[in-house]
Amino acid sequence: MATETTSDRQGRTSRVESLDAIEAAADYLDVISARIDANRLKIEANGERAAMRHSAEATSDQRVADARVEAARMMGDAYGQSAEFIALNQAFAVAPEAFKLRYWYEAQEEALAGKKLVVVDSSLVEEKGELLFDLRSVTEPRGRNDVVPAGTIPMGVR
Repeated sequence: MATETTSDRQGRTSRVESLDAIEAAADYLDVISARIDANRLKIEANGERAAMRHSAEATSDQRVADARVEAARMMGDAYGQSAEFIALNQAFAVAPEAFKLRYWYEAQEEALAGKKLVVVDSSLVEEKGELLFDLRSVTEPRGRNDVVPAGTIPMGVR
């Protein structure tokens, strides 16, 4: 680093640094700038890491809460099913034949739900009984006068 000292006419002296010193100062500023950038990048990375950790923790907490709610729901369902099973077992112990008959009827109701059904009595085959037709639709309310004897039904309906 070279410096030149000069004096003017009034006796004042001044120093002029050479170009090497200016270039060194520019390089020094680049180094300081790089250190500042490195520190800034570290701070930004730490901030992003903290934000990602917070987001992951929040997601994790939500999933744990959802799992606990689902577990409680499943336990409630299991308790309800076991209570139903115990009640069925007690009902069967009291009257096994009535229990079997009741469940047979319930199974028939479930299997035939919403289907039209015609039941023919065996006495009709022997021409002793009376044939009745149910003209109600499945969705109509049922009353006493909905069953019509066969003799009163128009010809096309038989």
